[in-house]
Amino acid sequence: MNRSDQLIAAVEQHDHATIEALGWTPIVELLRSWAPKQLLTRGELRAYAATLGDQHPDRILGGIHALAGDWRPVPGVILGHLREQDPTDHDRSNGRAVDPTRTPAALAATLNAYTAGSLPLRLPTPPRPVTLLRRATAAAEAAFRGTSTHRTLTGGREVLTARLLPGAARCYG
Repeated sequence: MNRSDQLIAAVEQHDHATIEALGWTPIVELLRSWAPKQLLTRGELRAYAATLGDQHPDRILGGIHALAGDWRPVPGVILGHLREQDPTDHDRSNGRAVDPTRTPAALAATLNAYTAGSLPLRLPTPPRPVTLLRRATAAAEAAFRGTSTHRTLTGGREVLTARLLPGAARCYG
């Protein structure tokens, strides 16, 4: 059981001895110092323990003091402050926002494969215009609302080339 889990269990069981043994008694007292404006409930203390439990208590106290104002700083803000202060904390994305196809190694491998001829370059096909025979009626004009249109004369007939614009309703007459 890691330090954060021990702290969460101690908060839920009102185990003051474990909270003190983990060095969190000064933190709890400091977080309660915003009373009566802001009370510190067990649920709120649990959130602080879950977010900051693995950090060193002295660093947490320093972060709270640095961010202190009229209102008590929330756990995420304190953790963000602590991470800004720690130059060794490099992994902040947890791998969630990293696109593996956009890494320099992947782009270099793709370029090498393409220049070697083993990878054909396929671009997405652009949307094709819809060419419709246009009748000169008010109903046809209404059907083309929400489109980008271009009229041409082909073989004695007027042809309307239309592209649906984003958000336009598709009307088929």
